[in-house]
Amino acid sequence: MDDRADRAQAKVFFDLLVEEADELSYVIESLNCAASTGPAARATQLRLLRAELHEVLRCITQIRRRFPGVSVVGSLSAVASADRPEPWNGREPVLTRG
Repeated sequence: MDDRADRAQAKVFFDLLVEEADELSYVIESLNCAASTGPAARATQLRLLRAELHEVLRCITQIRRRFPGVSVVGSLSAVASADRPEPWNGREPVLTRG
């Protein structure tokens, strides 16, 4: 398969994953501040959201490793993966909204 086509698909998927990571991060941050649910329910929701965010960040990292140059320097994924030790240690990564 043409490397340009693979790279183009990786860029589209990468951009979608960055948007998803940004949204998940926002929801996690909002849920941390919300008091609308009980502590046990909120803890369960946060655990599930963090697991999903971890998977999205793992996919972003794999794309960046396989297709260097797909992400722009200073993008969400570059910051998230550069600052996060490998393997992921369960702490919520710090993500900024662009």
